[in-house]
Amino acid sequence: MKRLGPVAVLFFLAPLVAEFLLGNVPVTAFFALPALALLYGSGAILIREVARRSGRGWTAIVAFGIAYALVEEGIATQSLFDQHYVGLDLLSYGFVPAIGTAGPWLVYMLGVHAAWSIAIPIALTETLFAKRGDRPWLGAIGLAVTAVLFVLGIALTCWFSIRSSSPQFVASAAQLAAAVVAAVAFVVLGFVVRPPQKPTTAVAPRPWLVALATFAAGSVFHLAIRFGPYVVPAAVEVAVATVVGFAAVALIAWWSSRPGWSAGHRLAAAAGGVAVYWWVAPLLLAQGGIANLIGWGVLALSSLVLLVFLGRKSQLLGTGSAASSGMARAASSRYSGSRSMPTLR
Repeated sequence: MKRLGPVAVLFFLAPLVAEFLLGNVPVTAFFALPALALLYGSGAILIREVARRSGRGWTAIVAFGIAYALVEEGIATQSLFDQHYVGLDLLSYGFVPAIGTAGPWLVYMLGVHAAWSIAIPIALTETLFAKRGDRPWLGAIGLAVTAVLFVLGIALTCWFSIRSSSPQFVASAAQLAAAVVAAVAFVVLGFVVRPPQKPTTAVAPRPWLVALATFAAGSVFHLAIRFGPYVVPAAVEVAVATVVGFAAVALIAWWSSRPGWSAGHRLAAAAGGVAVYWWVAPLLLAQGGIANLIGWGVLALSSLVLLVFLGRKSQLLGTGSAASSGMARAASSRYSGSRSMPTLR
């Protein structure tokens, strides 16, 4: 059972970050965590296992995360196509008839799921179980069971979404097929595209700078989506959010190729993303009642405690910021002029 520890943690951590820390689901609905974990947790575990078993790094995890977003929002919830999903109007602003959905909502879902539903929970869990490294956590049977749970999560979410729609909505066969094709395309992209090999003698930046960069990028992304409709055309909002998202991935890939990049840097990148939700969630919960705000506050404080604990843990293991500078100097002199592939690990 001990070796399944990281699996269990990621199974529940993914929905906790994706839905509860965001404030999209109030803490008063905590009873929904197991059902949400079937979709989010199983999806994150499968993505992590496929990426690590195939020797891919975080670039592939982000691509697989986008594929996950297309599966959840295009097939499970069908929010990409449902004009009145759970009573909301998500598609009027920036609707593009050619793709049958709204550009802002599409970009928002792809970015939020790739980063906060998948990549960040995986990074936090791998830091917590750092001694397991990048090794697979599951065998063939475990993978099969997780895949079954993921399919079950998709089916339950789809059933709930259809029942909750008013008027009732079911995506067309063409829309569902489009979501599947797009998801497969990003899975293939994750296997095919690798960051270019570039020799570098520059050392990795300090972890606090990495955290600041991901916090800034995540904040701009959310600001563009949430306040863009009030100040700019939909096309501008989509362009800003897309550019910021790709720039953040490219920057982390570039930094991670440098000597001295450690698990402490990886944790810093995830911590910056978590901190974004510390200001985004209160905006969503402002009208949800004091109980929801207090519950979320406890969860936010817990996430801060977790980040502090993981930071101390990475330092004790010699992989945090305290060890990074010495490692970086040594690696810089040893590998000067060598070719290094960004792995984001």
